[in-house]
Amino acid sequence: MATLTITVDDAEVQAAIDRLAAAGADLSEPMKDVAKYLLRSTMARFASQAAPDGSPWAPISAAWAKRKAKLGGGREILVFRGYLSGRAGGNLSATSDANSAQVGTNLPYGAIHQFGFDGTILRRLAPTARRRDAKPHPPSSPGAGFMPARPWLGLSDRDRDTLVEIFTDFFNAVAGGVRAV
Repeated sequence: MATLTITVDDAEVQAAIDRLAAAGADLSEPMKDVAKYLLRSTMARFASQAAPDGSPWAPISAAWAKRKAKLGGGREILVFRGYLSGRAGGNLSATSDANSAQVGTNLPYGAIHQFGFDGTILRRLAPTARRRDAKPHPPSSPGAGFMPARPWLGLSDRDRDTLVEIFTDFFNAVAGGVRAV
């Protein structure tokens, strides 16, 4: 009877697994790349004038277009002075840590642009009179304050693919080039 013995030296594989496990505990490096990428992608939406899903933003109203023209602004949507789009400085920012990446703004109107606004405003309550009967009231003139949602935050299909690439590249580098079969 013939016998064949195969010995597998798995030290390389085990070392790669150990490196992957250690790297998975602190994803600071790829999260930093994710944050940078998402910032660029988000800023590009202001140039393309489209939501993450590719749908075009609702056009600006005729009244706002006229006012913007008087004030020296162009016809771009959500871009007047460039604060929200990041063109004029640091109001659009990206942060990351070992477990997350975020893109956003400290501007209060960022949420209004993202989700829209129906023009309803809550009455301010006097600090001394905590009224429970505060009721919403419509804006003073018809149409004033209404703004359709123009989503600028979120992930496109391309963004998702790129994020997978970032993590795949990171873990491939950590594994030291060990190839999956």
